[in-house]
Amino acid sequence: MAFQVRMTRTANAEIEAAYSWLREQNPVYADKWFRELMDTIFDDVRY
Repeated sequence: MAFQVRMTRTANAEIEAAYSWLREQNPVYADKWFRELMDTIFDDVRY
């Protein structure tokens, strides 16, 4: 069963703020964190 995910503006803004902060602290980790977050969100959609 597939699900549809809609990201709210608030969620997008919070993700962007977290990513920006992480990118300033540790760019390599920030990219990894973002990829894993997106994988988690969209992997859940497939099941």
